[in-house]
Amino acid sequence: LVLDPVTDSTAWFGDKPFVIETTDGPTADWMSTTRNAAGDAVFCRGFSAVDISGYDYLHVWVYIPDLDTATQAYLELSSNGGNLINRTIRWNVLSYANQDGWNELYLPLAEAEAVGANAFDPTALDLMRLYVGLPDDTTKAGIDDLYMTNERPEPEPPVEETLPLDPVTEIGLWNGSAM
Repeated sequence: LVLDPVTDSTAWFGDKPFVIETTDGPTADWMSTTRNAAGDAVFCRGFSAVDISGYDYLHVWVYIPDLDTATQAYLELSSNGGNLINRTIRWNVLSYANQDGWNELYLPLAEAEAVGANAFDPTALDLMRLYVGLPDDTTKAGIDDLYMTNERPEPEPPVEETLPLDPVTEIGLWNGSAM
């Protein structure tokens, strides 16, 4: 279920202007912004009671240039008429991101933290907000390719470094001589 491919900023709102970037992103078009007076880059997107109840993961690409200097990063979903205080779930994006720059995230709905007195209604998603604490006014954060899915690809296994073989030792082993 595609929530927003983030190819334009028409349906988005926040504290600072958005820029549709066309280079250095995970797809052809992605959106960036800089921080507000509180120090956060804020991306908000309204929906008209979208039913996400049949899905396990929220997929999103998030750009955080330096995880060590990001003061916070949360992605929130709300089902309360655009009120993020009640009927909201959220993820600490910094707990899922594993590298500076672009991170492709599959956020499990089952692991979302509940916010507010009432339960989030997955049959009535009406607001998504991503905010990233940035260190200065020139640093930008980004978002791309927002959709719901039931499949999460397995991460690539880490490439283990193998040391080069010592040709002298290998020759010695082949001819049976002692080292």
